[in-house]
Order: sequence, then structure tokens, then C-alpha cells
Amino acid sequence: MHRRHQSACACLRNGPRGSNARARLGLSRSDVLITVVVLLILAVLMLPAVEQARESARREQCRNHLRNIGWALQIYHDSFWRYPSAISAWGRFPEMQASGAHHQLLGFLNHGRLDRPYRPWTQEPAEWVSVAPLQWICPSHGVETADDPYLASMSKDHKTYGMTSYVFCKGAGDAWCDDPKSVPADERGPFDVDYGIRQTHVTDGLSQTIFIGEGATGKPWRVCAGAGCDEPIRNPLSEDWWLPHQPWMVPYINTDRDLEGAGPRASLFGSTLEPMNKNPVTDTMIDSGALSDCRSSTDGGPHSTSNFRSNHPGGANFLFGDRSVVFSTRESRSNSIEIYRRSPVALLMASRPSGDEPMSCIVLGDRAERRMAASPGTRDD
Repeated sequence: MHRRHQSACACLRNGPRGSNARARLGLSRSDVLITVVVLLILAVLMLPAVEQARESARREQCRNHLRNIGWALQIYHDSFWRYPSAISAWGRFPEMQASGAHHQLLGFLNHGRLDRPYRPWTQEPAEWVSVAPLQWICPSHGVETADDPYLASMSKDHKTYGMTSYVFCKGAGDAWCDDPKSVPADERGPFDVDYGIRQTHVTDGLSQTIFIGEGATGKPWRVCAGAGCDEPIRNPLSEDWWLPHQPWMVPYINTDRDLEGAGPRASLFGSTLEPMNKNPVTDTMIDSGALSDCRSSTDGGPHSTSNFRSNHPGGANFLFGDRSVVFSTRESRSNSIEIYRRSPVALLMASRPSGDEPMSCIVLGDRAERRMAASPGTRDD
């Protein structure tokens, strides 16, 4: 009797043996490993879908920003009977002591912090210059700020600059002239320095004329010097790559790459002369001694203008004059500028409209419009 009692107690202490014991004690080590592997595989499979959904949301927010900017441009035009000059520079390129359209449109974007929109950027508080308003930033590009000793040399109060993601369309050429009207009509864009146009000047139609496009800043973009360039350049002072920075409130255009700290730079302008999403990005450069030379670089002109580019996979957003937003899925095309400009299926394409003083900034003819409808681009009215 005593032995049976001890045996029963031992059984209760040690528990049942065999498969029932394993079931009571839980999963084996191999079971746990298999479960972890399955979960990791599922996570890896889901990550691209999650990132794609996030990018889709960022791209849509970017489009919304452009729509709001389009309304701001329209309200500005209704108020002053013209669009703003992309750069208002008195005395023509006087170290760019000027204001830009990004600055001038703030009051029309429900952003009332500026009471003097034409005041030169050098006179604005540092906290305003150093951070761009969210309306001027595409979420896919992120908030970008940078110290710029060269620009700081022009204004002792400013050292850090906030970057914008959106640039104004210079046209289908890259020429910079003392008189923007001297630029050939089939290359002339709606925005230039000291140059504000009316809607009646856009003779090929607002729905066929790009006003603003994306100009991504920072990494992974690089900058090269001169039209058609393909070799990125390092800053000799820091050994870092020059990046396509364009401060939102600083309407500066480079006139001398050789000045210490100047280097090749992007600007608040974009041109379709060179491929969209071309990397390294062509710098914007004005030969101040040749402002009477209104030829594009393809015709031997001495100037250059940066290309449009975006961090969105496969394309970029563009705001048209009728306030519609187009996402172009056209990839950049090798090194052949002429093929890109004349391609019948490319969205970013210059044609020759008829009429007096036509504005041609990525203007589409009827045949190109029909082909665009069959291309993988999207248009949102």
C-alpha cells in the first residue's frame, strides 16, 4: 500500500510520459524555428506592398500640393492680370538680390506669414529662409535643408536654407537672355527672370502647357556642369558630391562655377531640353557676358538649365496651366537630347505652335495628345 502511494505521487510529480507530455509542455524547438521562418517569409513578401502603398500616398500628396499651387497661380493671375515672374530681379542679375515666385505665392497658399512678398530674400528672417513651407515640398523627396557658405556670403544672417521640390518651367530650351522675348518662340517657357505673362499669351492652350514640375534635391542625385553633361562633380573644398539643391526662397542662378564655393548648381527652373530624371542633373548656368546670345545649347548657346527629376519610381508630376496634374511615366532617354525632344510618344515634348508670341513650355500638338492618351501617363483634372 505504501509503495503504490509513492508510485502515484511520483507519477503526479513527473507527469505523463510520451507524446502527451510533449503536447502539455508546448512546441518543440524545430516547431518554433519553422514558425519564425514562415513569419519572416510573410514579412518579406509584404514589405514591398507596404512600401508601394506608402509611396502611392506620398505621390498623391505631392499631386495635391501641385493642385493647390495651381489654384494659387490662378488667384494671383486674377488679382494682378498676370502670372508672377519666377524671379523678380531689379537691375538684371544683381547677385540675385531678388524675390522668387515661391516667395510671392505664399499669401495665395493660405500662408500669411509674409507681408512683403517682393522683398529680397536677404532681408527675410533666417527662420523663414531655413525651412520651406510644406506646400513647396513633395513628401517623396522629404524635408531637405543644407548649409551653404557661398549663399551665406551674400547675406550674413542666413546660413541654413530650406529646399523646395518644385521648379518653374523655363521651356523647351535652356537659353538665358537679357530679354526673355528674344528666346525662340518654340523654346520659350511661361516663366523667366522679370517676366510675367498673361493667360492670353499661352496661345497653344493652358491644358497643353506645363507650368511647374518636380525638381528632387539631395541624395541620390548629383550635379554635373554644362548642357549634355554626364560626369558628376565633387566639391573640392569638402570632397563631397555637388547635390542639386535649390533653396525655396533664394532665386539665385549661378553665373560662375569657378568661384570658390559656387560650383555647379541647380535652380528654381527646369527645362525639357534634357531628359527627365537624368542623373547627374545638369546645372543651371548663365553666361552673364553673353546675355544677348539667345540660342539653346543644342544650337551652340553658352547657357544651361537643369532637367526635371523626381524620387517617384518611373516618372514625375507636372502641373499644367489649366491646374491639372500629370504624372509622366516616361523614363529618361540615353544621352540623345534630340530623340527625347522629338519622340512622338514622349509626354515631355516641344512642338511649334502657331500664333503671335506663343508660349511653348512642353507644348503638345493634337497628334501628341492622342498618343499621350494611349501612353501610361495619368492626368487628373
